[in-house]
Amino acid sequence: MKSALPILIGLVVLVAFLTMVEDTDTVAPELQLASTTEANEVPPPPESPTPPEVAAVPQLDLAAYAASCFRQVRERNPRGRILRLSANRLAGRCSGVVETRPGSGRWVFDWNDGASWVRKGELKLPSAWPALAPAAAIPDEVFAAEEIAARVADAHAMIPDAPHDEWMYEINWLPDPFSRTLVAITLSDTAPQAEPYGAYTYWFDSGYRVEGNADTQANELYPMTRFELREDHNFKGPLYESMALAEAAISLETDPNAGADPPLVKGAESCIDWLHKVNSGSRVLRVGITSDRCFIALENGSQRDDFYLLTTSGGEAFTDSPSLQIDVSTLSNLMLDRSRVTMPRLRERLAQAQAQPGGAQIDHLAVFWLEDERMLWQFSTGPNVIAHLDESGEIISAPARFPITRAEIDQGFPPSSPVMEVLVER
Repeated sequence: MKSALPILIGLVVLVAFLTMVEDTDTVAPELQLASTTEANEVPPPPESPTPPEVAAVPQLDLAAYAASCFRQVRERNPRGRILRLSANRLAGRCSGVVETRPGSGRWVFDWNDGASWVRKGELKLPSAWPALAPAAAIPDEVFAAEEIAARVADAHAMIPDAPHDEWMYEINWLPDPFSRTLVAITLSDTAPQAEPYGAYTYWFDSGYRVEGNADTQANELYPMTRFELREDHNFKGPLYESMALAEAAISLETDPNAGADPPLVKGAESCIDWLHKVNSGSRVLRVGITSDRCFIALENGSQRDDFYLLTTSGGEAFTDSPSLQIDVSTLSNLMLDRSRVTMPRLRERLAQAQAQPGGAQIDHLAVFWLEDERMLWQFSTGPNVIAHLDESGEIISAPARFPITRAEIDQGFPPSSPVMEVLVER
């Protein structure tokens, strides 16, 4: 018995030791792992939810884009003849050359350069064009959706196997030897070996392709505006010039030796600056200027035939009125051309008016559009008119009537009719 006891005690101690070691091996790795994670590793972020798929905006084909483009040009300019329509699908540019009103012989360039519509200003016809435009110009049926689709299909049929994409659809009234409307369709050349801006252009006359010498003549007469020329510096051909650019040579520059500007000129500087800032191409009916106040009656940029009044005192921010009460049935597609209401022109007209008897006291200046397609400059001492000048600076008799807002009458401008009251909001 004595010899077995030590062996038994040793076995008990061994079992206890092994049990302790087993417990230690089980716990230690878990503690060690936790410590290592805190010190050296950043736990992975939770998985973010999969974002929902955004449906791609479908791109219109050329026929649909051109039909929409030309419809909008006509909706924005419902009166008068159309001489040119252009739909550039790849660049997202849509434009038209439209008469200000039936028979006026004055032309406005209206376009959308992918962001918003802008009336760029009045144009004069290219020098190669006759002085008098045709009686019909581009008839509405020429830019009907069905007609456009048929012509686009004809253009595709010209190159059925060549790699290409739809680019431009244009309708132009061209002078002699045509003196009628032609359609030009341009398809871009997308072949691997194509040159930069390589394209196929086809002219159509009443649905029939123009070929040979007539095609060459059509290309030579293909017109653009100077606004579009900025986007195509290689173009050489007849241009619809801006009237403001055409008349720039007659505007006087500021005398560098002149003294400080009088208060009215300082007020005009601020007002003309605001005119160009706030008006991105909407129609402007009237601008009234005093030494410290500016009044601009202009069209709502997002709603046709909705006019309101912007006013400011000095250099303060503008306040705008509710809609003005005005008969829109006779308004033209373009009124005051902001590109022609500039400070050099204003200084020139003011100097002419100040040369008239009593001109040294002029403290009110207004520029407005008349129903008979004239832009008029008015200079007065309060309500007493000193002079009316036409667009070319000639002194003329007072018109029978001209538009004015109630706010301007309250500020001492010469009264007239119709008076544009602010509509009462209900």
